[in-house]
Amino acid sequence: EFISIFGNYKKPLIRIDLGGGVLTKGQVNPYVLHHTLNVWQSAHAAGKYAVEKYGKKVSVISSIYDGGYHMSANFVKAYTDLGGEVSSFYVSPMDYKKENFSVMIEGIQEAQPDVIFGIFSYKEANKVFGVLAKSDINGKIPLLVIPLMTDETINTEDHNINMVESIASWAFDEETKEMQEYTQKHKEAYEDAPNIIGLLGYEVGLTLLACISSEGKIASNLSQTLLNKTINTPRGPLKYNKMNESQIEKFKLRKFQFNETKYHNTVVDTLDASYSEELYKEFEGLPEPAWHNPYICT
Repeated sequence: EFISIFGNYKKPLIRIDLGGGVLTKGQVNPYVLHHTLNVWQSAHAAGKYAVEKYGKKVSVISSIYDGGYHMSANFVKAYTDLGGEVSSFYVSPMDYKKENFSVMIEGIQEAQPDVIFGIFSYKEANKVFGVLAKSDINGKIPLLVIPLMTDETINTEDHNINMVESIASWAFDEETKEMQEYTQKHKEAYEDAPNIIGLLGYEVGLTLLACISSEGKIASNLSQTLLNKTINTPRGPLKYNKMNESQIEKFKLRKFQFNETKYHNTVVDTLDASYSEELYKEFEGLPEPAWHNPYICT
């Protein structure tokens, strides 16, 4: 509704989102930008990486909440397109607090996959990490997860979990000048480490600066204003693609490790992200995300 309203009145709107759902043509409007962390695109990249790095059998484990977006669809499509096979698929119940996840562990043990792909976040992610860490799977089968599962702000204690990686558009530990300056300024201003919501807000500020005309005004037609413009952000060079969604050049392959005091998502490699603009057409037929309330952000 907001998209059509701002389009009709020709007023600029920047929608901030983690990027778990594939945008549709109906959500594209020259007056509306979608500034996201490209989580569904990174899930597709994770599918390609998993089959090429680990092998052709995967167990997908998912929260009923996080599974309601488009991350699992993108991972599975990329994985199976390259010859991979989903050996088992587990979805947790809505009341995960009462779940002991024994069915999840049994399914993985029976499937004997080359890799596990995890789609959880926040407190449920913590619980799943704890269960996996205490199982005989820990350290034997690699665990590739969505980046929300390894968020440093919620993983405050050592899970004793091994062989965990994620692919994301950001990494606060990345040793680039832009990210190091951003994290330092954030700590000085707020006496706390940055988080993903703060990062999105900061990047929107940079985007608005790029939209200011010589007369000191922000143009209403954001799409036209930002056409072919590159914005230097903590995540790296950023552009807005044909769907008016923010897009970076490289995804970061991150290793999840505890270093005696806190968890870090250490960048060990980068993966091409430029191809992800072509994925919208491939996923045009996907159903709308089942969860419209952005609970991850609230």
